[in-house]
Amino acid sequence: MARQQSAKDAIDVGQSGLSVSARSVLDAVDNTTRYVLSKEQQGEQEQEEQKQDQHDEQQEDTTKTDRAGKLDYDRYNMIA
Repeated sequence: MARQQSAKDAIDVGQSGLSVSARSVLDAVDNTTRYVLSKEQQGEQEQEEQKQDQHDEQQEDTTKTDRAGKLDYDRYNMIA
C-alpha cells in the first residue's frame, strides 16, 4: 500500500514537473521574443540616429562653407 502511494506521489510530482517545465519553456520563448523585438527596435533607432547625424554634419559643413564664403566676400569688399 505504501508502495502504491509513493508511486502515485511520484506521478503527481512528475506531472507537476512537466507543467513547470512547460511554463519555463513558454517564459523563455516570451523573453526571447521580447529581446529580439527590442534589439530590432534598437537597430532601427540607431539607423535613424545615424541618418540624423549625417544630416547634421552636412548642415554643419554647409554652414562652415557659407561663413567662409561670407568672410571672403567681406574681405573682398573691404579691399575694393
